[in-house]
Amino acid sequence: MKYRIVSFFIISLFAIGSLYGNDKLDEAYFWLGEAYYRSDMLKNAADNYEKVITNYPSSPRREEALYGLGWSYFRLENFNRSSSVFDQLVKEFPASNYATEVLTRQGDGYYRIKDYARASEYYGRAAKQGPNTEEGQYSAYQLAHTLYRQNRYEQSITAALNFVKNYNKSNLAPNALYLIAWIRFQQERYAESIENFEFLIKTYPQSKLVVRSYFAIADCYYNMGNYEEAIDGYRIVVDQFPSSDLAPEAIKSIQSTLQILDRDSEAFEIVDSYISTNPTSPFIEDFQYKKAEMFYSGRRYNDAISEFETFANKYPESSKTAEALYWLGKSYSVSNDFDNASKTYLRLKTNFPKNDYAAAGLLEYGLLLKHHNMIDSAHSILTMIENDFPSSDVAPQSGFERALLLWAVGDTTGAMTQFKTVADKYPDTDYGDQSRYRIAMYYRFLGMNTEAIREFSIIAQVYDNPDIAAESRYRMGELHLRMDNIEEAKECFEIIYDKFAGYEDWYSLGLLSLGEIHEREGDIDDAKELYNIIQMLRPDDEFGKTATQRLKRLK
Repeated sequence: MKYRIVSFFIISLFAIGSLYGNDKLDEAYFWLGEAYYRSDMLKNAADNYEKVITNYPSSPRREEALYGLGWSYFRLENFNRSSSVFDQLVKEFPASNYATEVLTRQGDGYYRIKDYARASEYYGRAAKQGPNTEEGQYSAYQLAHTLYRQNRYEQSITAALNFVKNYNKSNLAPNALYLIAWIRFQQERYAESIENFEFLIKTYPQSKLVVRSYFAIADCYYNMGNYEEAIDGYRIVVDQFPSSDLAPEAIKSIQSTLQILDRDSEAFEIVDSYISTNPTSPFIEDFQYKKAEMFYSGRRYNDAISEFETFANKYPESSKTAEALYWLGKSYSVSNDFDNASKTYLRLKTNFPKNDYAAAGLLEYGLLLKHHNMIDSAHSILTMIENDFPSSDVAPQSGFERALLLWAVGDTTGAMTQFKTVADKYPDTDYGDQSRYRIAMYYRFLGMNTEAIREFSIIAQVYDNPDIAAESRYRMGELHLRMDNIEEAKECFEIIYDKFAGYEDWYSLGLLSLGEIHEREGDIDDAKELYNIIQMLRPDDEFGKTATQRLKRLK
């Protein structure tokens, strides 16, 4: 219906244009642009505004057309183009009623594309152009923010202070004060930050930022090591603003601070106190879960079992219930209660068959069965993970553990097949790397040196797992030496020398092997240099003793 109205409007406008001749076509194009704009057909709107500006430079609608064109591009998020149009408007019509607004929109556009320097420029101009307008006030506030975004902290504070001075009744004044306090917080000037937050609380007691300011004050004291003052600050948030989203965080902060002070019993009591005084709070569920977590982390497993069980029964539909059952199973496991741990992990899988915690629980259950030497059952559970949760975070470990089980019962072929499956299916995981390492070591054991080198070469490139990469590079060099590929072996050991200085065993072995090659090639000085490095790094162990013996031999 909207487009039929536009079509009718187009016909009407051009009928008028035909009636009066070309003198009225600029009006027709302008109003057509307006119609398209109001119908959110922004590209069409821009095309018609452009016709007014380009074809009718003396049109009385020129100022409005520039305004509409700039807004069209702004809403199309072509901020560079909208800015150039708005610049043209202000240049041609310096006294325009739109001047402050378009300068502000230019600031907004550059702010959105994170060009904060140019945003500052336009916000500053808008603030000067219309200090008594809503857009001018907003721009004065945004100026402080863009300066902050550029890490020009002192200038940002000055701009924020000027804003509060000039517009102390503005609803943005508390935000400006908060910005000042937050900058001081980030600068670790905590005493000044506290003073600024307290001023905000005193000056604007009805602001929604008051609760956030109390929380920030407590954080300041915490970072200063003044834990008692920090606890008092967090308590204000909990006691005075129990329905605030920050209340759960404040309780967690109190608990962690009390634990630092070895006052664990108080840390547990604060949750009970909150629940008893705020029985209708929407955060009670979170607090009860947090209490169970604290019992587990504090190794009070019997209490953790009680709390997790209570939580799972009380909140069966909660988003955290699957997680609660997982930790309930873990609590039973560490308490050596095999039967209840097994029941809990199976309950988790039954009640939450698609949840990632179900996969994690099955892995724990499989490892528990393995620990109790129930190999067939463990194998069955681990297989379930691969079948039902192939994309879960625990699937690579599950496959790896299944391969180890096959290896343990003597099924070497099955184990190697499973290791290869894990290595190929999960190449960017630690268990994928570990699986390929097992394959490579098996080939090495069989004397299949070329095949072993091929597998080692893959994981030797995994520099974010440097332990296995360093060993793999050494093993490649070792195998090349067996095959008398001296240059290839030398290259492997040189890579260890260049890239793995922090992994001392493989580094030392690599340098000893590289020194041996230099000796073979008659590069005695190079060999001595390497042995001296090892002697300096490892003077008291077998690596250092070997280097010392070789140095004596080369004298």
